[in-house]
Amino acid sequence: MAESSRSHFHRSFVLALSTALSSALAAQTVAVNTCDDAVDFAAPQTVAQLPGPDGEVSFREACLAANNTPGPQTIAFAIPSSKWWLDPKQALLRQEFGIFLLSDDATTVDFSTQTAFTGNTNPAGGEVGIFGLEPNAWSVASIYVTGDGCVVRGLDRVVQRGHGVQLVGNGNRVVGCTIWGPLYSGVYISGGFGGAPATGNVVGGTQPGEGNVLSSGNDGVRIDAPAVGNLVLGNKLSGSWHGVAVRGSQFTSTANGNRIGGTTAAERNVIAGAGHYGEEGFPVGAQVAITWADGTIVEGNYIGTSADGMSAAAQTGPAGIVLESNASNTIVRNNLISGIVVPGAGPHYAGQTFGAGIQLYGMGSGTRIEGNRIGTDATGQQPLANYYGIRDASFPGSAPAFDTRIGGALPGQANTIAFNQQAGVFLTTSIQGVRVSSNSIHSNGLLGIDLFPAGPSANDALDLDAGPNGLQNYPVLQSASADAASVRVVGALNSSASANFTLEFFASPQLDASGFGEGQQYLGSTAVATNALGNAAFDATLPAVVPQGWFVSATATLDASGSTSEFSAAVAVVPGAGLWANLGQGLAGVNGVPLLTGSGVLVPAAPIHWSLANAKRNTSAWFVVGASQLSLPILGGVLVPAPDFAFFAPTSGAGTASLSPSLVQPLPPGQQITVQAWLIDPAGAFGWAASNAIAASAP
Repeated sequence: MAESSRSHFHRSFVLALSTALSSALAAQTVAVNTCDDAVDFAAPQTVAQLPGPDGEVSFREACLAANNTPGPQTIAFAIPSSKWWLDPKQALLRQEFGIFLLSDDATTVDFSTQTAFTGNTNPAGGEVGIFGLEPNAWSVASIYVTGDGCVVRGLDRVVQRGHGVQLVGNGNRVVGCTIWGPLYSGVYISGGFGGAPATGNVVGGTQPGEGNVLSSGNDGVRIDAPAVGNLVLGNKLSGSWHGVAVRGSQFTSTANGNRIGGTTAAERNVIAGAGHYGEEGFPVGAQVAITWADGTIVEGNYIGTSADGMSAAAQTGPAGIVLESNASNTIVRNNLISGIVVPGAGPHYAGQTFGAGIQLYGMGSGTRIEGNRIGTDATGQQPLANYYGIRDASFPGSAPAFDTRIGGALPGQANTIAFNQQAGVFLTTSIQGVRVSSNSIHSNGLLGIDLFPAGPSANDALDLDAGPNGLQNYPVLQSASADAASVRVVGALNSSASANFTLEFFASPQLDASGFGEGQQYLGSTAVATNALGNAAFDATLPAVVPQGWFVSATATLDASGSTSEFSAAVAVVPGAGLWANLGQGLAGVNGVPLLTGSGVLVPAAPIHWSLANAKRNTSAWFVVGASQLSLPILGGVLVPAPDFAFFAPTSGAGTASLSPSLVQPLPPGQQITVQAWLIDPAGAFGWAASNAIAASAP
């Protein structure tokens, strides 16, 4: 089922459920009036047999009666404060004889009704909690829901060594709770090992008062396989390990199609404050953890920040979102993920810093990271740094993740990855196929995109080195010039032979301290194909407005694998009026057709610059200059200037050459000058190679 269809199904299901419940709640209501865990009413233990001989109704009796009585039931609470045995602010239900089971469909447990009976005695939360007294209750739930369409509302503190509420059935809801305490999780969704998946359950909601505050246990919300299509909406979540954890299984079924957050502000979860320190001072945990799950959507949440997204929350978990162990087809979309900077602690990690907005571990495929703000505040304009923006941390020797896309060219897919203390995107050991596309990456402490080892990687001939993303070579830019509506970028790429690449271009107001990137403004892309020697020259004109004095950089992505390079060294943008037109007409040599570019205005004493690249190394070359072209082509169809002048300039060991002449006398207005480079190259026709021709006209 497509995501839009799935979301519509969930919303329709919840709406229909709410409507059905509201029409029937008044039919059967049982009021709990004691904190004791006692059962003394007679068979068949339906609502009609309550109360028992003691004249009281315990929560366990109410659950039994609801389970045994056909039709929807509501369990309400009216416990006199004189019976509150432990905490003067709230009624704590004693749990002494196992789980409180809800097995009948459409049962509502409304703990918030206690407030109407005694008033708001606990401003920090609800007036009813649960206190576990059973010595063998390790890892079990306090409230265990196997029925469908049930609602648990308004529960507060749960002192139990298991889960606050466990949902095994389908279409159940947990709303308006403030669950905290020494738990494995506040709310746990799982169909159970080997059982049918728990489906369509909703934790929280979009209406006022439906969101939960879950701040206890290892996980605020935990979704374990088998679990399909469950929703976590509008909550404040944290935990000593994770705010939300979605865990599939490599041995049985996985957790499929679960969604955390959504497209509206009402669906937004605020997930922050999770994590703890291990025994040696290493911070562990994450705000959101996805493990062995498929098709999880994390959308529209504030992760690591305050509820308004303008400041960082105190936390110990060193990751905003962690995807690990074959978490596949995960969509991380339109979230704010910031403020994940965590200091290590003693005895071994004091003085070290940890943290990443998104952390990727190996083996997963199909990850899409789109439209997020990573390292900024909610406006996207001011810093709220993570330590790293996005970091791959696959273990050496592990199976690499692949087909990961960070950003994209479609509207809304680009991320803003900015102001992070270290690299914006840092890929380490074995990860491959990470396509980093169309994003705004800027103002990070280190490189915008960094392929391990840290720092700018050197290009190598034919791109034969190995590493994250194959240490894909980046383009080499020669010039960037702009006019009022476009920018022209000229350069070359050397990489894998006879391969197709997508080059993307970016502009930034400031040059990175390394000289490489970053890329604040996406300008556009062009496709190139390398020849048998791995060379491809390009001359791209992009419809974008770039101020003079900004800097342009580029990335290269190998189309076959989706692996993206680091940012190239940046070049300054110069006015476009001085850029010479490319007439083409080159003659290939050992490195393909040499690329000639020119800049400068044809007026006396003005600087003119001609640059040759992609040429045979260490050979003789001549810049042929003429006021007209030959009327006939020579050497296989190459048009050349009628040679008025020829300037000798041997190529370097990098296959480049340049000249900077100037005019002594003015030219007639409109007079065109044409330049072409010729060089000795045994691989070319008749032992020669020729560049494209360039031309400019006198103003």
